[in-house]
Amino acid sequence: MGGSFDPFHLAHLNSLLTVKEKFNLDYVLLIPSFKTPLKHETIEINPFHRLNMLKQVAENYPFLLVDDQEINRKGVSYTYKTVGELLKKRKQEELFFIIGLDQFYIFDQWKNYERILQKTDLIVTSRPRAQFPKRLSDLPLGLKALVKTRKSDHIVLKPVKDLSKRKNKTIYFCKLKDMDISSSDIKKRLLEGKEFSHLLPKEVDLYIKENKLYTAQAKAPDHTRVLMEFSVKELKKKKAYDIKFYDFRNKPLPFSFAVIAIASNTRQTVAIANHLKKTIKERFDLAPWSEEGKESAKWIVLDYGDLIFHIFYDYTRKFYNLEKLWQSCLMDS
Repeated sequence: MGGSFDPFHLAHLNSLLTVKEKFNLDYVLLIPSFKTPLKHETIEINPFHRLNMLKQVAENYPFLLVDDQEINRKGVSYTYKTVGELLKKRKQEELFFIIGLDQFYIFDQWKNYERILQKTDLIVTSRPRAQFPKRLSDLPLGLKALVKTRKSDHIVLKPVKDLSKRKNKTIYFCKLKDMDISSSDIKKRLLEGKEFSHLLPKEVDLYIKENKLYTAQAKAPDHTRVLMEFSVKELKKKKAYDIKFYDFRNKPLPFSFAVIAIASNTRQTVAIANHLKKTIKERFDLAPWSEEGKESAKWIVLDYGDLIFHIFYDYTRKFYNLEKLWQSCLMDS
C-alpha cells in the first residue's frame, strides 16, 4: 500500500487490517511516497517524518513492514517503478496492490498504469459515500478494454502476452467498515485547534505532538482576510470575474472562508489556479493542502485549510449554482 500517509490515520489502519484478514495476506508493505504525482504541489510534511510515523505504527503490528524505497529514490514517486523493484526481490511471491476507491476511479491517469496491472492483482477498498462500479461503463476509460470478465466483487483482466505463464490478473473490490476520516480533515483540525487524537493511532498522535507537526504550516502572516484581499487582486490580474467572498465562521463547516471566481474557459481556469498558487507561495510561503479538478479544469478547488478557492468555468458555475446555497453568508467585497 503506497501513499503520502500525511498523516497515517485509523482509516488507513482499518483498511490494512480488513484486507489482510479477507485475503489471507502474509504481510503488508507500507510504502510512503517522496512526492505524490497527482497532488499538484500540495503541502506534505517532510517525508522522513511520514516515514518515522509509519515505523512507529509498524512496531505494534508484526504483519506490517515499511519500505522506504520511494523516499530514498526521491523525485516524483511512480508506483510502476516501485512494483518493478519489489518483484526483483520477491519473484516467487504473489503481489497485491491496495488502493482506495477514490484513486481507482482515476487509475488510468497514473503513469504506466498498465504495467502495474500486468504485474500485480489490485485490491480496491471502499470509501464513504462512494459506490463500487456496477457496470463496465462505470470503470475508468483506460481500464474498460482490459476487462475479460466482470463479477460483482471482482474483475478478471485479459491475459498479457509477455506474462502468459502467469494467471490472469484480477481487480478485487473490498468493502470496509466505513470510517469517514481523511488526512486533509485531520490537518484542518490541527490548524483550527480542534481535537484530532481519536482519528489517529496513538503512536502517530504522540509523534505529531512531540514534533509539533502541521500546526504552523497553513497560517498566513496576519489574518485570513489579508490573504483573501491579496488573492482577489491576483485573480483580477488573470482576468477572473464575478469574484465573491463567503464567510462560514458561524456555519458547521471544516473551513471558515471561501472565494469563488469565474473563468471564460477551461484553459483560463488552469492559468488562474497556477497563478494563484505561485503568487500565494511567493507572498505568504503557503501551498494548498489539496487541489482538485485540474484534470477536467471545469471546477478547480484550492484548499488552504481555513480558506477555500473555487475557480469555475462559467457554464459549470451556473450548473451548480453555489451562490444560491451560500447567499446568506455573502460578505461585502
